[in-house]
Amino acid sequence: MGNRQAKLLAIIDERAAVLGLSDRKISLRVTGKVDFVRDIRRRGHAPKGEQIRKLSKVIQTAEKILLDAVVPDPPSGSVESGGNLPGYELAKTDFDVCYVIGNVEAGVWRAAVELPREEWEPVGFEPRADLAGATRFGLRVRGPSMNRFYPPGTILDCVRFIGSELRPRAGDHIIVYRRGPGDLVEATVKELVDVGDHWELWPRSTHPDHQAPIALNGAPDDDQNEDLQLVAVVIASYHRRR
Repeated sequence: MGNRQAKLLAIIDERAAVLGLSDRKISLRVTGKVDFVRDIRRRGHAPKGEQIRKLSKVIQTAEKILLDAVVPDPPSGSVESGGNLPGYELAKTDFDVCYVIGNVEAGVWRAAVELPREEWEPVGFEPRADLAGATRFGLRVRGPSMNRFYPPGTILDCVRFIGSELRPRAGDHIIVYRRGPGDLVEATVKELVDVGDHWELWPRSTHPDHQAPIALNGAPDDDQNEDLQLVAVVIASYHRRR
């Protein structure tokens, strides 16, 4: 059993003692079966995102505390190919848990794209076996530049192009870095549109400030766009209502 599963079990045991719950009762309430906690104890299984959400309610513990107990620390050491793209240090795991590591907001220039490590927020995503080995991360939408699809506060489920089999295609919602003066970067999300003789990145917004596209100099997956970098594709989104 890994240290992270041991930490999770310590939390379960502490809350079970306080609430007078057995492993069997917790398991039945989380999954409807009796082996949920037993599998964590005996086999070192890590709960999936939906199980974490249900477990947090059963043992009356914040979901973030449970996520912290099962998400491995991002590795330190050498930087893999891909430079300082978002999420390059994230651990590749079998868990459907990732980190929200930054914001996307059109028109806002920042010195750093990622938030400080201590501000990364664990979040559960749908498991995707077809994305095994790819770097997956979350970004939070700020501002109205894509509000026809993503209201402010929406969390985007993103997969980095480098290290995956995914390539940009028409209609995709793309995480884009645009370089500005000095070391400033605008991180935004745009829809990729094929207009025939060239490609464009479009906001999808009701706001008058976000109605114009950005034209690409070449194909989306080549290096002819000096100030633009198509970093990742949005594969899903999540917006909490309450």
